[in-house]
Amino acid sequence: MKTKIIEGVELTQGAVDSYLKERQYEALYWSTFFPRKDVAQLNATTLIGSKGSRVAAAVISYNAKTPEAGRKIIQKKTFDIPKIAIKRVKTEIEILEQRMTLAMLGANAVISDYFEDVDYVYDAVNGRQEWFALQALSLTKIQLSTTNNPNGVVNEEVIDFGMPTANKKVVSVVWSTGTAATMDPIADFKAVAKAGRALGLKFTKMLMHPDA
Repeated sequence: MKTKIIEGVELTQGAVDSYLKERQYEALYWSTFFPRKDVAQLNATTLIGSKGSRVAAAVISYNAKTPEAGRKIIQKKTFDIPKIAIKRVKTEIEILEQRMTLAMLGANAVISDYFEDVDYVYDAVNGRQEWFALQALSLTKIQLSTTNNPNGVVNEEVIDFGMPTANKKVVSVVWSTGTAATMDPIADFKAVAKAGRALGLKFTKMLMHPDA
């Protein structure tokens, strides 16, 4: 038997799963550009090898012992992938109020209150993933700081996705700070589209923000 989430209400984990599956949330970009992949653990391992200049073999006499050469160093690095999380906690007073509401008004009154919290945390996690996706698409790098992630980790090194500098198109005049005489959005669009065609790419979408 599955454990009830709210005492006195026939609401189980299965019911919450069904709710999240059927609930219509605001459309997001991240799930389209970066499809989710389920994994068994939140860590990763990578091998880092070193490669130097070509080494010349030794010139030795016949019947002499051949000198032994070492191999290039390979390092194994394991690191954790941080998780995205947020929670809402009900105080004892709120729990008592919920029980009183349940007793007086019935199950429907507290179920709607419960699912409001479910929606909040679900939207919050999706919101952070959307932020990651847009940062990667627009800046080609991610930097977590005390400003954009005040309650979480701060990465010492910028996570750079390695886009070639030649592929980064920057407008000559930022539209939000330019004037009608200095900015030319259509020309900027055409320049990016032309550069894409030269690489065999056809752009069909453009993501914009009114402030930038």
